[in-house]
Amino acid sequence: VSKKIGKAVKRNKVRRRIYEAFRKYEQCVKTGYDIVIVAKTPALEADFGQYCNWISKMIKRAGLFK
Repeated sequence: VSKKIGKAVKRNKVRRRIYEAFRKYEQCVKTGYDIVIVAKTPALEADFGQYCNWISKMIKRAGLFK
């Protein structure tokens, strides 16, 4: 999460939400891959459901579901 998102408190909040949303799908992701997620400004105002939707779409698009 870059400094474009905001101060440390906001960046950490976005980072924690990304980690938690990814944990939901972690068991379904193929092993042996490194996944990089870059947060953009809309992530500040998104709710947790949107994080989950975004991450599932990214994993699906990359073809990393088992």
